[in-house]
Amino acid sequence: MNAWSYENGKERVDEESSKRAEDLRAMVNNITFSDVTFNCKDGVKIYASRMFLAARSPLLRALLLNGMVESKVDIIPLPTIASSIFIEVLRFLYAGGASFHVNMRSTFLSHSWIHIVDLIVALRFFLLERLEVLVVRRLWHDVPPGNISYSVDMLNDNA
Repeated sequence: MNAWSYENGKERVDEESSKRAEDLRAMVNNITFSDVTFNCKDGVKIYASRMFLAARSPLLRALLLNGMVESKVDIIPLPTIASSIFIEVLRFLYAGGASFHVNMRSTFLSHSWIHIVDLIVALRFFLLERLEVLVVRRLWHDVPPGNISYSVDMLNDNA
């Protein structure tokens, strides 16, 4: 089966591509497919594959494959990143997508807002500019203008 099918002259992703993305998402934090563990700031251990991480992130490639201390250990501490944030990062790295929701009825300092700010800070840490752009575009589209400038100030304070 081809990875792409054509309908009315336009490309669309077929069932095989959808299944591939589903399979990759199933590998996130799956001990069966992991060869490295990250210990997040909340004490939760997250399982990952060095191959996927190195292939998708220049920072992680350098960290995991270029003879740094982290390339020689099985457990890597992430003392500033919560497990829920790192899972979002892994979902992007493995399957190329992101899923987050901004509750527009929530106040700026609610869990939803803080999660988004923490996610952007982590994306900057891992040098994942493409996903940072996607998240910021989503915020720009979904967030009232008064909160955008406050969000940018908060990000710059945490960067």
